[in-house]
Order: sequence, then structure tokens, then C-alpha cells
Amino acid sequence: MMLPLLIPPVRHVRARTFARRRAWAIFLFVSSYAAIWMVAGLGFLAVALAVHTVAPTSLLPLAFLMLVTAIWQMSPAKQHCLNSGHVHPPLAAFDTEALRRRPWALVHRFVLGPDAPAYFVSRGHLGVMAGVTLWLVAEGLERATAPRWGWRGPGKGMRIVGAWALHVVGRVGSRRLA
Repeated sequence: MMLPLLIPPVRHVRARTFARRRAWAIFLFVSSYAAIWMVAGLGFLAVALAVHTVAPTSLLPLAFLMLVTAIWQMSPAKQHCLNSGHVHPPLAAFDTEALRRRPWALVHRFVLGPDAPAYFVSRGHLGVMAGVTLWLVAEGLERATAPRWGWRGPGKGMRIVGAWALHVVGRVGSRRLA
């Protein structure tokens, strides 16, 4: 689910690293990212299993999660995280400095895309994950703005999809007329 979000930071690491160290730098970045999400995933899974054990058919946990997600979506902290996703810090060229600056890779875009909703639906996990992935990719297209309370969503992504759909419908319509 998170692989599409890795493309920009991996490109950044690749473009800003010496050729002889490039593979190692990309490996460190991707492995640290994967390690963080494995630990987070285990946490989500433990909570989901506990919830499903206590209330296997209840929709209350999912409703609570959606409420928390909506509050997070409107919070200034979410906008701050989105803004930090647009910033690609410089990478050091030499080993000691690079090792000191590497921790940015551990937290870069970490809070942008938790896949927790997929753990709390009894059916349709892949659909939920695909929807969340599309939402997060579209959010990444938005410009950085000042952090404040308010609804934010993938407006630019939705406009792109809408324009594409109108283009496709226009092409289909013109074929029928011909």
C-alpha cells in the first residue's frame, strides 16, 4: 500500500547520493521505512485482534477509528506532516556525516499514511487499502499551506481524475457521433 509513496523519497535519495553508495543508501532508506511499518503494522494488528475478539461483529471500533481519522484529517498537525513531505533534506556526502543525518529516513512520511482502517473491516481489505493509497498519493499532489484546523483532501488529485474522466467521456461521445 505504501509503495507509491516511496517513489519521491527514493528518487531523492538516488539523485543525491554518489553512484558507488547509491544502492546502499536506497537499501538503508527502504529497509528503515519497512521496519517502521512492520512494527506499526504489528501494533495495528494486535489492537485489531483484541477488538475483533471482544466485539467480533460490532461496527463501533470502525466508527471510532473513522472519527479519529476525521479529526486527524482536519488537524494542523496533519497539514504540518503533509508540508514536511514536500521537503527533501540534503544528504551528506561522507560517511560520518551521512550516518548522523540518516535518521530523517526513519521518520520521513511516517505519519502520512497509516493503513489502520484495513485492519478493522471484516471484508474488503484490499479495497480499503487501495482507496487509502489513492487518497494519500493524491494528497501528496497538494501544495504546502499554513497548518490550521480545517478539512483538507486530495482536491488536485480529484480534479485530475475528473478532467481525465471528461476527456474519456468526450472521446467516447465523439466516436458515437462519427
